[in-house]
Amino acid sequence: MATLPVSTLTIDKVWETVANQSTNLKSYIQQVQTAAAAGNVGSDLILRMLAAAVGYVALAKAIQANGAQTTALVAYVQGQPGASGLSVGSLLLATVTAAQTLVTALTGEFPKDGSGHLLDRTFDANGNVVPITLAPTGFPNTAAAMTAYVATVS
Repeated sequence: MATLPVSTLTIDKVWETVANQSTNLKSYIQQVQTAAAAGNVGSDLILRMLAAAVGYVALAKAIQANGAQTTALVAYVQGQPGASGLSVGSLLLATVTAAQTLVTALTGEFPKDGSGHLLDRTFDANGNVVPITLAPTGFPNTAAAMTAYVATVS
């Protein structure tokens, strides 16, 4: 017996999720860029940006792995006013590639100890755990990857 697929996201919701996650990542990147321009950046903000990038990459790869969903998504987006000529598949691939490059750069440049454990926090004078601040000069590849990602979304 067939059942109603109520747990499956409709294509408009898939697109909404893609748009929200890509916009969320762009927002985190811009926050990091603003903080870096003013001085040091809190490790907590950098790690939230990383989590957003990892989530976006996972979402986009899942969509790309489902051929029927990808085809429907392309048709849906191209059906929006002013979007009929967009190469949606290529644009999605560009954002995923840029986000994956960001993940790779950041995980390579983020401070770690000899065992690979992140050095993202310390204790304050009262024993509270607090995020450390990081100098943007320690993240040249990450900075370039952030700029490249922002250039892929509007």
